[in-house]
Amino acid sequence: MIESMVNRSVIESSVIERSMIGSIENDRQENCWEFNGCGREPGGENVLRHGLCPVSVQGETDGIHHGKNGGRCCWVLRQTLYKGHMSCLCLHKEQECRECAFYNFIGEREELLILA
Repeated sequence: MIESMVNRSVIESSVIERSMIGSIENDRQENCWEFNGCGREPGGENVLRHGLCPVSVQGETDGIHHGKNGGRCCWVLRQTLYKGHMSCLCLHKEQECRECAFYNFIGEREELLILA
């Protein structure tokens, strides 16, 4: 069901990225919830208060930019699945993903597959 909602190019990019990085599990990098400390990942300290972040459980994007689920491509999910309305504790309501410290952190270290 979720896959049908996600832009096909996102899924195709995920498949390409997975083939490029080899063993995903061995190459894991810091995810957005770890970088920002929001506590909205499964088992996180703020799940009851703020809800589970959909990025942290989005399996279709697992491995993009070496992240777990959508943890290193959260801006893609916010734009495609949630049309910019996904609740992100790290952004003010008027902020765009490209203004996010984590987005810029990834962009400084890797070529972004999809830009915000």
